[in-house]
Amino acid sequence: MDAAGAIEKLGFRRWYERRLVEAHAWLVACLLGAIGLFGGLEALNLRGAGLAPVLTLLFTFASGFLAWHALMRYAALMIEAHRYSSGATCAGCGAWGKIRVLRQAPVIEVACTACRHRWRID
Repeated sequence: MDAAGAIEKLGFRRWYERRLVEAHAWLVACLLGAIGLFGGLEALNLRGAGLAPVLTLLFTFASGFLAWHALMRYAALMIEAHRYSSGATCAGCGAWGKIRVLRQAPVIEVACTACRHRWRID
């Protein structure tokens, strides 16, 4: 579901809170991937016998990919949350996050639930 639809369904404050929780879960995944990456690099011994070096190298690569992907998701979610939260303050009454979505595309048009002031979030 796109951001405007989720904001319309959940309300802005709940959507924003869920976005931050999801973003920080990705940050935890990034840290765990980095720990796996550094642990794999520490354990890597290419002179070992059998399949152990290949498996260690695969684990190290997968951990590094997880860390990179999780960091990119974290950044994207935080940027999106910041973008919408900076436009969620009503110019009429100053209320933050008390919005109702009026139109979703191409830009989100919202109205304040307190004073009914209308504006766009780009």
